[in-house]
Amino acid sequence: MRHRSSEQAVQYCDKKNAVLFWLQSIKRILIYTFHSIWSTVLIAFVASRILVWHCAPTYIPLIWSAGLLLVLSLVAWKIIHIILLRKAQFYSITEKRIISRGGFFATYHNEIRGRDIRSIRYTQSLLQRLFNAGTVIVCSSASHNDMIVLADINAPQKFLQLVNEIRQ
Repeated sequence: MRHRSSEQAVQYCDKKNAVLFWLQSIKRILIYTFHSIWSTVLIAFVASRILVWHCAPTYIPLIWSAGLLLVLSLVAWKIIHIILLRKAQFYSITEKRIISRGGFFATYHNEIRGRDIRSIRYTQSLLQRLFNAGTVIVCSSASHNDMIVLADINAPQKFLQLVNEIRQ
């Protein structure tokens, strides 16, 4: 958590908890890898059976090699995407609003003014409590479904105190 006292506008600026981000990213990569391998093996198996029926068994190792290359490239792409996401996401509290920005390929910018905050709450799973992190949900009264969900932020209690200060 970085508090910036030299800059009056930004009171709080940080990213998600790094350990939780990487643990969840590893889980996503493993699930993505499993699904990629399963679908590629299924396609390669069907393609090799079709080639055997049509008397072209010499292409079977080529099909399996292409499938393996496809899986490795998909997993590498997913890892690069997650690393880029980590570098591009952050949230901050200014004197008048809460801002959540991020994304790399598709970007987003969510902002709620302090006077429009209807409610704020946080939850902590067991894993988040071990790393002193939590998920904070800030709801706005400005529109029907406008909210900011800040997952895995460090010290959510302090974040709530800062948000309550700008609500006044």
